[in-house]
Amino acid sequence: IQKECVQDATEFWRRNRDRCNGSLFWQFNDCWQAPSWSSVDFTGKWKALQYCARRFFSPVCVSVEESKNDFTVWAVNDLREEKAVTVEYKICTLNGKVLKEKRIDTVLEAASHRNIAHETIKAFDKRKIFLSVKMYSDGETVSETTKVFVPDRKLKLDSGTVQKTVSYSDGELKISLNSPVFCRSVAVDIADFSAPFSDNYFDLIPGEEKVITVKTDRVIDGDCVTVKSLADVKVKKSELKNALYRTKFFLEPTNLVNWLWYSFN
Repeated sequence: IQKECVQDATEFWRRNRDRCNGSLFWQFNDCWQAPSWSSVDFTGKWKALQYCARRFFSPVCVSVEESKNDFTVWAVNDLREEKAVTVEYKICTLNGKVLKEKRIDTVLEAASHRNIAHETIKAFDKRKIFLSVKMYSDGETVSETTKVFVPDRKLKLDSGTVQKTVSYSDGELKISLNSPVFCRSVAVDIADFSAPFSDNYFDLIPGEEKVITVKTDRVIDGDCVTVKSLADVKVKKSELKNALYRTKFFLEPTNLVNWLWYSFN
């Protein structure tokens, strides 16, 4: 939730360059164990925000602005020189079937932001689709993101297990992950181990292998590496109890007034 909130805000500001030309988030780390706003916990282990900030703060990046029935793909270039890029996006079912895809070759002006594509999703069941967007330059991936169009709890996620392969060589642990279905917010963890991975807390695209690495002198057995995703989170309350809880929270005076203000002002 923390990662999603900071990412949404930062990408909004980056899409509105000249109204906002920079952003910082609070806070970096903790000096003791506590639930806090930090992106690194008190042991030095990176939280989701710390990993994902590298993606949404990338100097050249793609960003998706979604509304109820459509979305817009934006490209942001904060470099002082123009950048030739290729942007590919795919609307897919959660089991990987491509429903629509498009490829765009363009040149981004220096210190610029602009929308480069717009699509409607009105014809699709938004609980069963996701959007994958990748930006390439000089044959390398410079930015990528995914987007879902309903709250995570409404996604029709398959509980299929992420398949992993773990190997160790020359002081580097390599973890390869793949899945036949879309896996939301995949998190890799090793107990009592705080060194940062090359990446973590990402969405796993069906049929695409994701390889993450970490430098360590410790030889780690594959059984010590745990991999979880949103599909592994078990709902403790019934849908009715969840609905009643959200209604109670929504009807609190401050929340109700805020909703009225932002909806009708």
